Amino acid sequence: MEKVGKLDAAKRQLVTAIQLFFEREDSVSIHTLTSAAYQLVYDISQDRGLTSWVRGNPLVRDEKRKEWQRILGESQNFFKHADRDPNRVLDFEPEMTRFSLFDAVSLYRELTPEHFHAGIVYQLWFVVAYDEFLLPGRWKDLVTRLKQKGLDPGQFDHILRLLASADLVLPLLGKGSVIDAARGGKRNDLR
Repeated sequence: MEKVGKLDAAKRQLVTAIQLFFEREDSVSIHTLTSAAYQLVYDISQDRGLTSWVRGNPLVRDEKRKEWQRILGESQNFFKHADRDPNRVLDFEPEMTRFSLFDAVSLYRELTPEHFHAGIVYQLWFVVAYDEFLLPGRWKDLVTRLKQKGLDPGQFDHILRLLASADLVLPLLGKGSVIDAARGGKRNDLR
């Protein structure tokens, strides 16, 4: 028998989802793993008074919050249940999984002082891939440095090598980076 805690289960699901994502494996499987981990960390976060930047977005109007939640959970529910709509076909947008995965990793890292390697690599990839959304500051500066050092978010083979070795990631970051600060316990710098 194996004893597994909720956060451990979430971490294991996230690590597997991240590995599958960079290996360009099945998008439905990646989404399902991500959704399962996301639900765990989201529920624990709610219990501890933390907020998700996706589900708990303060920019969503109160009267639209239920619709927002329905849209966010549509794929998750579709891939998990068939009792009400066994013949339905979903227009699935796999890119949305990237945002859920980022949010799940961020919530996990808010809940625990552990900063797991796959999560760090994924967050680095995400901010480089979606840098147009970043405000000026430490993250934007990090993205500039990473791009100057040759990190290309489209080069998944290179990202897989980074996943395989923390020794390859640390030189990309340098001292005083947001991730380096996070390793010292300043988790809020990561969100």
